[in-house]
Amino acid sequence: MKYIRTKDIDTLIVDINQKDFIKEEYIVKEADTIEELCDELVIICNKAFTKPMLYDLKDLNMLKKDVWYSFNSYNWEYQVYGAIWTDKGLTYVAKLNKKGEWELI
Repeated sequence: MKYIRTKDIDTLIVDINQKDFIKEEYIVKEADTIEELCDELVIICNKAFTKPMLYDLKDLNMLKKDVWYSFNSYNWEYQVYGAIWTDKGLTYVAKLNKKGEWELI
């Protein structure tokens, strides 16, 4: 599946099937995966961190091996989000499910 990132009033990531409803001048980037369009990776784990932790998306494979392995070993609940910077700050646009697949929020 392909995805697009748009820029208008808010920045959004949408399924490319919705491209017909978006003016071409608002499309910023197209990609095959959601994570290619995100700016940051955010991990929320109340047991390990007192606040959400921001990571560069290039660290995703390392995080899958090291950090999430630790969280799962201790049975800690955690959530991973893909986020983009907007005029309003950091906005969560995708969530990593338990299967390791990205879902749009």
